Amino acid sequence: MSHPTWQLDLDSGALVLTPCPGTKGVDLQTSLQQLKEQGVQAVVTALDNAELASKDVADLGEVTQQLGMKWFQIEIEDDCAPSEDFAMKWQQASPELHAILAQDGKVAMHCMGGSGR
Repeated sequence: MSHPTWQLDLDSGALVLTPCPGTKGVDLQTSLQQLKEQGVQAVVTALDNAELASKDVADLGEVTQQLGMKWFQIEIEDDCAPSEDFAMKWQQASPELHAILAQDGKVAMHCMGGSGR
């Protein structure tokens, strides 16, 4: 069984949209390993710590980094517009994410289900 992903190819690089790794019947390690094998170099998480803990994937960031990928937690509350905190974190992460894409790399982005935020 594999973790579902949807790849959006860009002029340079790609975005990989996915439900939260470690959900959808595939464990966290396997889900993240699959993303790495797809060529993902960074994972952007839109969930807060409480949401991660509620799905038993509180160590998502740590496991992501252990596998050699970069991890950015840039929270967006479900069904809400991004907050000022999001804007600040996005501005900090954006140059690094754009650099990965500019070098034909891949960035995975996820919320809980993969398309709501």
